[in-house]
Amino acid sequence: MTMRPGGGEQIPLVPVDQLRKVDNPVDATAGGAAVTSPVMQSGVAVNASGPSGARLTGTATQVPFDFGATTLGGSTLALIDQIAGAAKKGTTDVVLVARDNENWDARKRDKLTDQRIAAVTSALANRGVAPGAISLTWRPDAADTSIHRDGPGLQEIAKLRIGSPVVSGAASIPSDSAGKGG
Repeated sequence: MTMRPGGGEQIPLVPVDQLRKVDNPVDATAGGAAVTSPVMQSGVAVNASGPSGARLTGTATQVPFDFGATTLGGSTLALIDQIAGAAKKGTTDVVLVARDNENWDARKRDKLTDQRIAAVTSALANRGVAPGAISLTWRPDAADTSIHRDGPGLQEIAKLRIGSPVVSGAASIPSDSAGKGG
């Protein structure tokens, strides 16, 4: 059976490598130097896939939630273990994501977002990450009704930074005068 597109012409039977207009990138480095490529963004390929499919968040780790859920499932708990390990070595960014067909009114969405942030914070605290080391860097405004897409079928619901808490003013104290009372 020959399939015909809308115009009635026959679909050509050509191998895919002959259809490709642009070669796939072989490596991000050539001879030790980074190659500037349109498919690279902050050291991560634009089409790099995370545990939930293609991601647009760069190096941030996606923590997925099921539709309407506020609890973390089995594979997500394993991901939380990895995030806790990374947070003990340095700062790491996390994006909470949900299905893009999850479209609640503003009050319900805010309540759900609060519960999801609390679930991630609690799970990280159970793995030795201090709650003070977890900071919220973004969440949709209560009046924002748009969906913030992050990859196919996903939307961003909050962004967290996990790592050592920054105490205001602590970085400006020289080490030789610290602890000497003035």
